[in-house]
Amino acid sequence: MNLTWHIVKKDLRALRWPLLGWTLVIIAKLGVGVAMLTAVGTLNADWFANWFARMDTFSKLLAGLEYMSVVLVAAVVHEDLLVGTTAFWMTRPIAGARLLRAKILTAVLAFLVLPVLVTLPWWLGCGYGLREIAWAALETVLIQTLCVLLGLVCSVVTDGLARFLMWAVVLIFAVPSIASVIGVHLSTLEVKPTTELLLSRVWVAIAIAVLAILLVTVHQFLTRRTWRSIGAICSAIGLMVVTGLWWPWDLRLLARRDAYVAAIMEEATVSGELAEPAGFKFAVEAPRLTARPGAPLERLNNVQINFRVSGVPDTRVLLPQRGRYTLHWADGTTDFGYGWIHSHRDPLRYGSQLMLGSHPRATERDDQQSFTYNMTLPAATLSRAHAEKPSITVRSDFRLLKFESATKFPLQPGARILTESKGERVARVESMDGQILVTYIKSRPDLVVGDKLIHPFPQVATPYSFFGLVNQAAGEFDLGRTQLEHESRIATVEISLQMVAYGNKSTSRKSALVEPWLRDAEISRQTFIEDVQFSRELGALQFPTETANP
Repeated sequence: MNLTWHIVKKDLRALRWPLLGWTLVIIAKLGVGVAMLTAVGTLNADWFANWFARMDTFSKLLAGLEYMSVVLVAAVVHEDLLVGTTAFWMTRPIAGARLLRAKILTAVLAFLVLPVLVTLPWWLGCGYGLREIAWAALETVLIQTLCVLLGLVCSVVTDGLARFLMWAVVLIFAVPSIASVIGVHLSTLEVKPTTELLLSRVWVAIAIAVLAILLVTVHQFLTRRTWRSIGAICSAIGLMVVTGLWWPWDLRLLARRDAYVAAIMEEATVSGELAEPAGFKFAVEAPRLTARPGAPLERLNNVQINFRVSGVPDTRVLLPQRGRYTLHWADGTTDFGYGWIHSHRDPLRYGSQLMLGSHPRATERDDQQSFTYNMTLPAATLSRAHAEKPSITVRSDFRLLKFESATKFPLQPGARILTESKGERVARVESMDGQILVTYIKSRPDLVVGDKLIHPFPQVATPYSFFGLVNQAAGEFDLGRTQLEHESRIATVEISLQMVAYGNKSTSRKSALVEPWLRDAEISRQTFIEDVQFSRELGALQFPTETANP
C-alpha cells in the first residue's frame, strides 16, 4: 500500500501545475456566479442586460474548459506508459494491478473529490442543505466520471499526448456521427421502433460502452496487449451499432420509472403527505382539439381539457404542476407524455389583493378555480388517435398554497434575500418614461439528477414568492410587465435576471400623474407557503371529435 501511495503522490506532484490551472478554472466559473448574484447595475438597463449575457457566455466557456480533465486523465496515465517497452515502471517491482489501483486512486482524488470540495462553498453560499449538496455532488461526480472514462479509453492504448488527442477527437466525432446515421436509417423504416424500445437501445449501448472501457483499461494494465485492446474497442463500437439497429427487447425503462414515481406517490398518499384535502370537487369538460399557441389554426394537434375545482378555501390558492397524459388504445397498448396546465386564478394577483385588504374572490364565482390542460400530440400519434379514438387519462400534480406574508422594500437595490435554497434581490432601479424598471436577480437549485431523473417528485415544501409594486395609500398594486428574462446555470444553481417595468395600470393617466403614484409606492415581496401536495387523476375521457373555439 505504501508503494501505491508513493505512485499517487508522484503523479499528483508531477501534474501539480496543470491540476492547479484546472482548479482555478472551476474557481473562476464560480466567481462568475458570485459576480452575477451580487451585481449592481450602475449604467442603463441595456448595458446591465448585455453584461449579464456576456457573463453567462464566459461561464459556459469556463465550463467547457473544465472538461479538459479528459486530457489531464491522459497525462496521469502517460506518467507511466502502457504502450511500448521503455516505461520506467517496468524496471521496478510494480505489478500492473498495483499501478491500476494507483491511477484509479489518483483520478478519484483529482477529478472527483477535488471539484466537489472546491464547489462546496458555492453550494453553501447558495443555501443548499444536506439533500441539495448530496445531489449536486452526485451530479458533479457523474459528469467528471464521463470525462475520466473517455480519458482512460484513449490513453491506455496510446504512447503520447499527440496520439491521444488524435484518437480522442476521432472518437468524439465518430460516436455522434454513427448515432445520427442510425437515427436517419430508423426514421426511414416503415415500422418505426417505439420510444420505449429506442430508449432501451440507447441505455444498452451506453452500458456496453462503459463495460468496454472498464474491460479495456483493466486488460491493458494487466497485459499491455495493445492491439488486443484496440480490437476490443472496435468490437464494442460494432456491438453498439448492432444494438442501435436491431436490439429487439423493450426493457420498459420509462414504465419502470413511472411505477417508481407511482409507488412514491402512493406511499406519500397513504402517509398523508400527498393526501388530497377534503371537500375538493373536480368538474371536467369534454376534451377539444385546438391549435398549439403560435401554430396555424388549421394545425389542430393540441388537445385542450378544461376543468374546475371547487371547495378551495378562501385563504388558499391551488397551483398546478405538470400533468401526465396516457392514451389507452383498443389493442391494450398505451402512449404517454406530459402537458402544461394554465390556472385562471393568478396567485400573484391573489396575494396582492389579500395584502391590500380586499376579498380576492369578490370577482370570482363562489370558491371555484378554473384550469386548462394542454397536451400536444406527435403527428403519428395524432393520426392514429383520429382513426381509433383512444381514451385519455390525465394525472396532474397540485400544490395548495396559502398566503404567508408581505414584506415591503424601498425602491432601491438591496441585499440578497435567501430563503432556504432560493435567493432573490433587487439589483437595480431605473425611472423611465413615467415607469420604473426594476431588475431582479434570482437563484434556485437546478438539480438535473436529483429532481428530474432519480427523484422526480421531491417532498420539499419550498416557499413560493414574487415581487410587486404596491401603493397602500391609493389601494392599488401593479404586478408589472416583464421586459427581459435571461437564465444561466452554474454548478447546479440556476441564476436568472428579470427586468420588470412598473407603472400605473390605467393607460388614460398622463405621465405626470403616474410619477406621484410611483413615488408613494414600495416594492412588496409576497410569500406563499405550501400547505399540501397532492396528485389527482381527472378520469377517463374520450379523444375529442369537436374543436375548441379559436
